[in-house]
Amino acid sequence: MRIDKSKIYFITNLGNFFISYRIKFVEKLIEQKVNINLITQYTIENDTEYLKKIGFHSILRILNNSNYSALSSILKTILFAINFSIRSNKNNIFHIITIIPILSFGIPLRFLNRKCIYDVTGLGSVFSSSKLKHKIIRPIIMLFYKYIFSGTNSRVIVQNKDDYNIFKNTLKIKSENIFLIGIGVDIYKYIYSENLNISDEPIILVPARLIKEKGIIEAAAASNILTQKGIKHKMWFAGEIHPQNPLSLNQSDIENISKNSPNVVFIGQQKDMTELYKKSYIVCLPSYREGVPRVLVEASACGRPCITYDSPGCRDFVINNVTGITVPLQSIHELAEAIETLISYPEKANKLREKAYKNVINNYTSEKISNLVLNVYNQL
Repeated sequence: MRIDKSKIYFITNLGNFFISYRIKFVEKLIEQKVNINLITQYTIENDTEYLKKIGFHSILRILNNSNYSALSSILKTILFAINFSIRSNKNNIFHIITIIPILSFGIPLRFLNRKCIYDVTGLGSVFSSSKLKHKIIRPIIMLFYKYIFSGTNSRVIVQNKDDYNIFKNTLKIKSENIFLIGIGVDIYKYIYSENLNISDEPIILVPARLIKEKGIIEAAAASNILTQKGIKHKMWFAGEIHPQNPLSLNQSDIENISKNSPNVVFIGQQKDMTELYKKSYIVCLPSYREGVPRVLVEASACGRPCITYDSPGCRDFVINNVTGITVPLQSIHELAEAIETLISYPEKANKLREKAYKNVINNYTSEKISNLVLNVYNQL
């Protein structure tokens, strides 16, 4: 297949997520003079200007606001997807990212047998939540996935072994059409720090959206255990409330946690994560499920030891007591113990971060991941 003769349409929910997720791969295509276009449910003007500047041929925004998961927004996206798919050229390639675009565009494009790459960044709350509505909708989404991913011109990228096994063994997608590819980081941006930031009051950084399934409540509870034991620390939560997500904390939740957790500080969404990683001693992400946790890859590239749950995606990147520490899902006491261990034994923290950095260099650089994604294009 010669992609230089094809138009490529990237389709995603938010422009800023796309920039953080696949922009290095896109830059590789643009260097080859490939016709690159973006369809997004929503993007801000600054992101649009940036994408045009680096070489996108067109950018289509479906919605006028970022509430992409509202029912009215989903319906508008579906109608747009049907119309666009019917009008699409059979020689085009569609690279679709995140669940709503995959379902909205995937069904009509699969029906038309278009060339599609489905980039599954994680199965999300629908698959990790125990809520009744998620249990009801889960098998429906699985049926749609089975149809979409089974096309002769369909290729699927997954980030972790759990998702790979679900698609291969449960949905019976052909193994040659599923590609296990993690995420890449720019090691010239996320630079390894030779020195670990050891202080009398070490900072435990929790970089995550403020939703329950990122383990926000458990992390705060672990901080309280450390406080009760007299272990000096500060726990910084770098993220914001996510109103589109039904599992998001609200302002009242934040105020209650702050009131009852003296060493917890909510610092909000941060633009310069590299500086934040430098200031931190440990990066902790007790998430229930990830594709591959980007923040842990970034933190490891910067030389910060990581603690996470033994959960899908997280355990793919962090190998317990080798490249970090994993603890059982939702185990507050073991989470606190892991943090205490790395505070008490900085030599252990140093060994873990050194091996984690080598793992990033060997397996998770932008260049390496971009080449793996390009290989998926060559399979169409």
